[in-house]
Amino acid sequence: MKAGRRELKYYISYNDYKVLSGILQEVIGRDPHGARNKGYLIRSLYFDDIDDKAFFEKMYGTDNRKKFRLRLYDLNSKNVKFEIKNKFNEDIL
Repeated sequence: MKAGRRELKYYISYNDYKVLSGILQEVIGRDPHGARNKGYLIRSLYFDDIDDKAFFEKMYGTDNRKKFRLRLYDLNSKNVKFEIKNKFNEDIL
């Protein structure tokens, strides 16, 4: 399998979020490509089949699934990215 990334998501309290975001901002700083204090403006259009397979796999928590999307990172750009995201258990490609 190709090298990918692992997505592990955790719920944290708002207070923990504020503390953690302050620490991370000091350590790694702000992303120069993000809008100042507002993050990114991202628009996505997801595709599915006639049976809504991708939707139901997501809802049921299916370990191995794939999704297709068009994504726009900048409203002034003439380029749109077509992305395929594969999930194999906790590994993301």
